[in-house]
Amino acid sequence: MRWTEINKLMWIFEANYDRLVLLVPQIETIQCGAKTSVHDARELVLEVFDRSRYTTTVGLTQYLNIDGRMVPNPHMRIRLYHDAKVAEVVAYQNHTNFKHRYPYPNPKMLLRHEKRAVNQFLAEWLTHCVAMGYRFDSVVSPSQA
Repeated sequence: MRWTEINKLMWIFEANYDRLVLLVPQIETIQCGAKTSVHDARELVLEVFDRSRYTTTVGLTQYLNIDGRMVPNPHMRIRLYHDAKVAEVVAYQNHTNFKHRYPYPNPKMLLRHEKRAVNQFLAEWLTHCVAMGYRFDSVVSPSQA
C-alpha cells in the first residue's frame, strides 16, 4: 500500500473519531449496553459491546419506520482507539475483516479500496446524524425509555 493511501485512511479514522465524539460526547467513558436517540420516525441505536482502557467497540444501527415496522439500515460495528483518537469500521452489514486492497474484479465484487469506502461511508453517515440532531447526551437504555 502506498503512503498516500495510508494517509487518506488515517485521516478518515481520525475524523470519524471526532464525529463520534460530537454524537456521543461521553464516548470514552460510556458503559456497555444499548442506547437510543430518536429523531422523527427514525431511531439511532448505539450498542456498546466491549470496553477496555484504550478501546471501545460499538455497534451503530439506524432503524427506519417502513410501513409500520422498524427496519435496521445501515448497521456498522466500529472500534474506537481512545489513545490514538481514531475510529475504524470493523464490520458493515455482516461483512468483516476488510483488506486494504482487493484485486478487481473479485468474486464478491468488493471495491478495490473497500476498507476506505466503508470508513468514508461512516464519515458521511455520522455527518448526517449530527446534522439531523441525533445526540447521545443523556444516554438512556431502551429498557428505561
